[in-house]
Amino acid sequence: MSSEMTKLNKSDPPGSCWTEANKATYLPKLRRITDKIDEQEIKDCLVKYAETIELIHVRYPNMGHERADWALAMALSPEWYGDALTDRLQNSMLVSALLLTVTAAYFVEPPLENNDTDSYRTFIYFTGACNMFFMLSIMVGIFFIENAMSRAYAQSERFVLIIKFYTYKDISQVFMAIGSALFPIVLAVPMWELFKDVDANILMALTAFYVFATLYVMVRTTVAAKKEQTRRLNMFLTLTDPKDSRLLPCFYPPDADMQPEDFKDMYQM
Repeated sequence: MSSEMTKLNKSDPPGSCWTEANKATYLPKLRRITDKIDEQEIKDCLVKYAETIELIHVRYPNMGHERADWALAMALSPEWYGDALTDRLQNSMLVSALLLTVTAAYFVEPPLENNDTDSYRTFIYFTGACNMFFMLSIMVGIFFIENAMSRAYAQSERFVLIIKFYTYKDISQVFMAIGSALFPIVLAVPMWELFKDVDANILMALTAFYVFATLYVMVRTTVAAKKEQTRRLNMFLTLTDPKDSRLLPCFYPPDADMQPEDFKDMYQM
């Protein structure tokens, strides 16, 4: 694929990919790269990428090559920064809220009566930590949705705010993950006093298995998802200029209503 795609480069005439002579060669490649079949959908995707990359260049001129990742996600899946992102974050907040109902009740009324034991102190600290992580996950997520995703009037401004505060979305999900990992320990600590030693040891072993299994699934799925994202991005980068991640002019649809420089003028502050 790469050997064929490099036949066109930055010096080729704008829109040369879409001539009848070249379309038969490059349209199947563009379908594979964009994962879209309809020719007009492919053109709309390329135009959206060109628009988004110009917006990023204007608002974040010092951003590195990750700007292509942001622009490609907007071009291929606009809902990634809309309802889909909200749903992902709300799922994390929902998990935090559900587990918080348990840890908050445990923190107020511990199931252990003797407060002079190590198990009591361990239980209180782990329960308090879970409460803190769950509440932070909920509040950070709310602030991100309310301000980064809802306050802006225009889609471009919302996109700019999402990029600026995207770390907060990650923080909300990380807090949920940490609290969820500690939650089984909160349930297991009282076993030291409430159950016989043999039963407590078995249940503690099961708790440890749960924690490691959860971490394994999280890491495995995260790595696999990142691999697929990187593969798609590397495919699309064959259509761009390595210096600035802009779409090569030869791939830009010649029948588009606006040209890349028009987008730059539109978003110029």
